[in-house]
Amino acid sequence: MKLFSLRSAAVLLLSAVLVLSLGGCLGEPVVPEVTVVAENRLFGDMLYTAYSDDTAVLTGYNGKLTELRLPDKVDGLTLVGIADQAFANNTTLTTLMTGETLSYIGNETFYQCTALETVEIGSNVTRIGYYAFEGTPWMDAQEGPFVVVGNGILIKYKGEEAEVTVPEGIKVISDAFFQNASLHTVTLGPDVERLDDYAFAYCGELVEINFNEGLREIGPYAFSFCEKVRMIRLPSTVKTIGDSAFTFCSMLRRAELGEGVETIGPNAFNSCSHMTALSLGCGLQTVGSHAFFECFLLHGVTYDGKMENWTEIDFAQGNDYLTDAALRCLGN
Repeated sequence: MKLFSLRSAAVLLLSAVLVLSLGGCLGEPVVPEVTVVAENRLFGDMLYTAYSDDTAVLTGYNGKLTELRLPDKVDGLTLVGIADQAFANNTTLTTLMTGETLSYIGNETFYQCTALETVEIGSNVTRIGYYAFEGTPWMDAQEGPFVVVGNGILIKYKGEEAEVTVPEGIKVISDAFFQNASLHTVTLGPDVERLDDYAFAYCGELVEINFNEGLREIGPYAFSFCEKVRMIRLPSTVKTIGDSAFTFCSMLRRAELGEGVETIGPNAFNSCSHMTALSLGCGLQTVGSHAFFECFLLHGVTYDGKMENWTEIDFAQGNDYLTDAALRCLGN
């Protein structure tokens, strides 16, 4: 079972509001901290957590209703999300309709809801966690290879093709291809902006990935254990590579990460034991702990910047194979 939680990312995504710093010296926008005000509040048969930005997240349900329309407000607070496993294993719910304010649905939220046959998800939902609707009659009944809901979120690929092109209009790929045993080549559509947790994890036959210009974020574990991928080339639009995104891609030999990458998360390329060459852009700011741990064969790094910029990058512990490799700075 997958164990990564979306909660911390979701709070930042859904409730952050840019304001000017009180000091005002530089005029830089800052994100106010969102804190929990109260937990386990009761609203009808629903439990929720209240936050300091006047939002609420549903955390549980104790009712026996067969049809449920989620409200936009709970006790005056704007309902923005449904937490991990909030409705998991419910046996009575047959119909779900979300409100207009809902923005995310967590991991395994409706997992094994064995009576759930009808689902209507609002267009403002931009993030849906892994296994959110697995084990439901609604998911089983979906026809066609691509199951798309909310604001262009691909939550399931049901096809068996070896070569797949993600269609236009899909903005986010959830864990849609997790453990796909037939996928050999994937081409991301022009509108894909984000790959979420486990999007292509454990695709054991995946060899070729064609990334699209416009992709901004590669989430945690997105390509973990894709052991036959040999080369990746990221577009300049990618800013973030998440935790363990390519971990245990053991046959990956070359990675060109693009000039736009600013953050490489912890363990991002951990145990890519056949990687020999790496290209990094001059926008790189942070490399997380053990991001290149056990990349034993990494002997050459090309950096699209100057040596003085390289020395300013924040390298966390466990990246000796990266920092000890022969470095070529193209900006010098």
